[in-house]
Amino acid sequence: MNSWSATDLIVAILGLSAIIAWHELGHFWLALRFKMKVLRYSVGMGPKLWGFTKNGIEYQLSAIPFGGFVQVYGMTPLEEEAVHDPDAFMNKPRWQRIIFYAAGPGFNYAMAVALYFFVGMAFPGGNVEINQVVDGSAAATAGLQTGDLITRIDGEVMRNENDFLRAIAENEELTLSVQRGEAPAQTVVVTPQVVDDRAMLGVGYDFRYDASLRSANPLEVLVVSVAYCGQISVGMVSGLVRKIGGDDSIKMQGPVAVTKRLSAAVRRGLPELIAFLAFLSVALGLMNLLPIPALDGSKMLILLVESVARRDLKPRLQAYVHGFGFLGLMLMILVLSVGEVGGS
Repeated sequence: MNSWSATDLIVAILGLSAIIAWHELGHFWLALRFKMKVLRYSVGMGPKLWGFTKNGIEYQLSAIPFGGFVQVYGMTPLEEEAVHDPDAFMNKPRWQRIIFYAAGPGFNYAMAVALYFFVGMAFPGGNVEINQVVDGSAAATAGLQTGDLITRIDGEVMRNENDFLRAIAENEELTLSVQRGEAPAQTVVVTPQVVDDRAMLGVGYDFRYDASLRSANPLEVLVVSVAYCGQISVGMVSGLVRKIGGDDSIKMQGPVAVTKRLSAAVRRGLPELIAFLAFLSVALGLMNLLPIPALDGSKMLILLVESVARRDLKPRLQAYVHGFGFLGLMLMILVLSVGEVGGS
């Protein structure tokens, strides 16, 4: 925390809040398109700080920035009178309710593609700056050092961090162009080591975008941006599966760690900040697509099951499942946050 400036922290929190608000805007926009009765759109959670009402919808800014919500009439079984209102959520066709839940993650993926596209056009590629070399690793054996800048892999410019990781994952001999201080660039040949069935170079690093590289083709950048979001999603799902399977090398991060990384991205510059916001947008979108109680994915799954069964599951049972799921998520976030604060 001591390395943070107030500006870094404020920008980090605002960036994270913007991603969540954009997610909720997806739900809000679809609710309006399907003529659902929207009661409230909140940026943030907890006590209301400021707000106004327009066309029967209350717009508010709340005290806790890590969150947000859209309140649509008839979303819970406790609103029993909503059964008589044709504009209530529960009375809309199931396909509309499924699309409503999918809109939040969809907006997140759209935002990520747009942000990666912007970075790819303004900063067509970048370099890997090594900030740690593990003793006995492939990188150490090859002579890589802290502070080295990897500018090319096998003669190719890296468009994004995934190009670096993919080259390592192929577990083949790599020819790196390395800049060390003011000395001329040198060539380093290294073969990643396989540790626990994964190819590793043995370095800690930051990916730094470089505006001086060649201009990019817009269509190519768009394709790469979409593919990159898909690759991040696959990597996250793979990591989650390994974590559930007992792989202790996979570390879960809570709001404190995410804010720290956002703050560090602010200090590294605009392209790194935008790229990390895009990464977080993918993470939020993917998380909400997973069938975890209280999240969008589980609600979509229930609606799909109801569509196949052609009958509604017990509303109060759903409310209990999502309620306990929400409490479980909050407890997990609290545990992660306490651990991160204690370890900082």
